[in-house]
Amino acid sequence: MQAYRETLADINTRLARMADSVTEVVCGIPTEIKENRNGKRTGEHMILITGGACQGKTAYAERTYGVDSWIDGGSCGFDEIYSCAAIRHFELLVRRMMESGTCTSDLAGNLAARNPDVVIIVDEIGCGLVPVDGFERAYREQAGRICTELAHIAERVDRAVCGIGMSIKGGER
Repeated sequence: MQAYRETLADINTRLARMADSVTEVVCGIPTEIKENRNGKRTGEHMILITGGACQGKTAYAERTYGVDSWIDGGSCGFDEIYSCAAIRHFELLVRRMMESGTCTSDLAGNLAARNPDVVIIVDEIGCGLVPVDGFERAYREQAGRICTELAHIAERVDRAVCGIGMSIKGGER
């Protein structure tokens, strides 16, 4: 049994050295234990705040995280997201990028790598309703996938309802 454990440990160690990142799951909680290939943890301080429309997400972010400078995903330049302190209406940025034919498949990873301390506010869209329109379906699916990836990367994920924030990931503040 000891030889088996040592062999398995050796295999895991070698695989970890080759991997871009290593995540250990303890009690169902994933914990990144190896930095990415370039030596920087991506999204180390990223904060994602989600919630329904007009639920006080911006006021919550300003009050809780001291954010006082925003860009709006509905109107900002696509490259502005890489240098801003905070983004409101991230879901509209995804929509605009898709409408313009800009690839969004690496958006979350690129944002985490280039602006790891950003605060992102995104409206929950769809609520499980599947639109008839093909673009609307694709948009909701892609926005959901990107936000899922951002939530995985982010240090904190909060949900705001009626201006009250609830921690989903990252513990109490």
